[in-house]
This record gives sequence, C-alpha cells and structure tokens, in this order.
Amino acid sequence: MQKSKSAIKKKRKKILLVLDFLEPGGATRINHDLTKIFSNADFYLLSGVNSFGLGIEKEFKCKKKFLYKLSKTQGLLLYTENIFKSFLMVFSAFRQETFDTVILNVPYSSLGVLMNPLVWKCRKIYFFHGVWFLEQDSARDYFHNKNGVRTASRIKIALSRIKSKSEYIVQKTCLALSDKVVVFSNYSNSLLKDTFGIRKEKVVKLLPPVDFGRFLPKKTIDLDLKKRIFGLEKTKIFLVPSRIEPRKGIHLLLEAIKFLKTFRNNIQIICCGPIGDNAYVLELFGKCKDNDLFNLVKFIPTLKREKLFEYYQAVDFVIMPSIDLETLGMITIESLYFGVPVIAYKNGASSEVLGGLNKLFLVDKQDAKDLALRISKLADLSSRDIEKLRNEARIRGITYCNVELFLKEFLKLID
Repeated sequence: MQKSKSAIKKKRKKILLVLDFLEPGGATRINHDLTKIFSNADFYLLSGVNSFGLGIEKEFKCKKKFLYKLSKTQGLLLYTENIFKSFLMVFSAFRQETFDTVILNVPYSSLGVLMNPLVWKCRKIYFFHGVWFLEQDSARDYFHNKNGVRTASRIKIALSRIKSKSEYIVQKTCLALSDKVVVFSNYSNSLLKDTFGIRKEKVVKLLPPVDFGRFLPKKTIDLDLKKRIFGLEKTKIFLVPSRIEPRKGIHLLLEAIKFLKTFRNNIQIICCGPIGDNAYVLELFGKCKDNDLFNLVKFIPTLKREKLFEYYQAVDFVIMPSIDLETLGMITIESLYFGVPVIAYKNGASSEVLGGLNKLFLVDKQDAKDLALRISKLADLSSRDIEKLRNEARIRGITYCNVELFLKEFLKLID
C-alpha cells in the first residue's frame, strides 16, 4: 500500500540554519547552496542582518526566515548583541516549527542558540569555517606590528589578548556542545584538532556543497564577454575576489604589482571581494595612490553571485594571495570549476586544493617578489599554454564540485 503524500511530507526533515549575520563569504555561500541542492529537507534561516548584507537573505531557498536587526556597533558589543538576539529568536522559531536539526556556523549566533534549551533535543551540527580567534589575531597583529616594530600600546595589546581568550572559549564551547563537526578540507581537520582538541569521532569531512545554477564550465575564455565587461582584449585580466582583510594578503599583492609596474602594461588586477576591515582598505588605497598603482589595480564593488560567475568566464587568471588560515577557499574551487587557473601561496587548504596541478598554480615562497614573478610568467604564456592550464583547472574543479557525493554523505549525517 502506497503512503499518502501528507504522510511523506511529515517525514521531511526540518533544518534550521544559523548564521551570525548575512554577508558575502564562504559560510553564507555554503549554507545558501545547501538550500538549493538538498531537496530532502525543509530549510529555515535564523540570522542577524545589517546594512552590509541586505538582500542576501532573498537568495536562500527557505520555508521561513527568522531575522533580527543588528546595530552598527562593532567588536564585543556586536558579538554580545548577536548572542542575546539569537537566543531570543529561537523562541520565535520554535513557536512556529519543530526542528530535527540545527546547523551552526559562526561562534556568537551559535552560542546564543545553544544556550536556549529548546534546541537541546535537536541534532546539532557545526559547520567549521575556521578558528575565529586566530583569524581575529591575524588582523590585530597586522595593525599592532609594522616591519617588526610594535605600534600598539601595552594596554591595547592586553585587551587584544583578553578578546582572543574570550573568542577561543566561545568557539570551543560551541564545538563541544555540538553533536557533529563538519570540515571541508584536511587542513581544517588538522586545525580543528590542534587548536580545540576535538576528538576525531566527532568530525565529519564533506565536499563543499556548490550550486552553479545555469552556469557550466567552458573550455575557453569568453572573449566577447571579456571585451564587454572590461573593454580589453589583449590585456591579461587577473581577478582577486577575496575578502579584503589582512590575512587575505592583498597588501602583498600590491607590493608585487610595485615590482611589475615599471615593465608591465599588459596586465590588469581587479579586486572585488567584500570589505572585512575598513582600516585595511584605506591603507590599501593609500598604497595604490602613493605608488601610482591605480592604472594597474582596480577595486570594484562586491559582485553578486551570478555576476561573479560571468567574471570567471571573462578573466584569464584568479589570484588568492591568502597568507594564513585559509580553511577551504570557495572562490578557489569555483574558479577551478570555470576553468580559471588560480595563483595562491602554498599554505592552508590552498595547497591541498591546488596540489598536484601544474606548478604555476602554487607560489612556494610567501613574499611579494615571488608572487610578482609568477604573475609576470603567466602574463607571458601563449594561448595554447593557458588552455592547458584551464583544462587542468576545470577537471580539478569538477572533482571538488561532486554534488551527488555530497548529498549522499550529508543525508547520512542528518539521519
């Protein structure tokens, strides 16, 4: 006897996705794509919203969204507000629905949700996107030390250490209270173990869920699209869609361009990632102005997903100059899928994702001069050689974007 449609519908999983706030970036993107490709569950979104990420919530394929507004405060005040408001929003969500699984992503909203007893009976899965306190320390260290000289006061450094310790405690608590922790790279797995001591039985490694919609990988660069977007044909376009914050290494890229500007006029660097640190962006603009780099480097607003996919098909190369703590690199995987060769430093998950490809993909020495030499070498490649690199990239990208395998493993995780 066949079951009725209503009986089948009752068996569908209900999953609550929790994010600190909605902004362009890996955590938001992975959750957004999950709602598009996993059809065996109904998704609900709980998140803060601010002016930076307005509109992104519309991209989620959810039954309902539980959103709360965040003020324009920063630092600990913003984090405290997020904990408190996410805690309260759980009551509103559970008054309307009963959830089987809660997926947590970022420490502060995760802590607020986990503190609420209504979720204690749910299956709690933590998507690990990186060590929060180390990422924050990376930014603080950049501004506290310049050229090996301490520039911050002792009081400021002491406060930073207190922040760092509290950030560590918050994330470790969230990881400890979760039933399973999902990582998307071997590097993330080792980082998780070494930093927080999470037992291996609790950790599950998955391929990242990626949804490309109507876009398919192409064998060659779209020259018509390149001309329409950039107005350039012979110039080699290097796209940098990375988040703009110190650990992403954009400052090293600008140093590299300084080496090239005297003898290179056939390259164009396009930076289009979301702003992660306003002070850092202002410093980068100052470097471009002081060194007359704006003829080679352009900063454009963050691109919406589909527009970014168009850019992938129109550029020659992507640069991901992250200097530390790159736990996956969704941008790297997407670029490869579209057949765009990626230049990255040989560290973190970048080495894992790009390892085994042509040696031109990875820069061994983490400095500006080696990056400049690699950019120059790629700019001189013939069309035939570039096509070989594109083919390597595309094959690797398709391997990483195995949706069927992800769905199979994710279904096991939530059952």
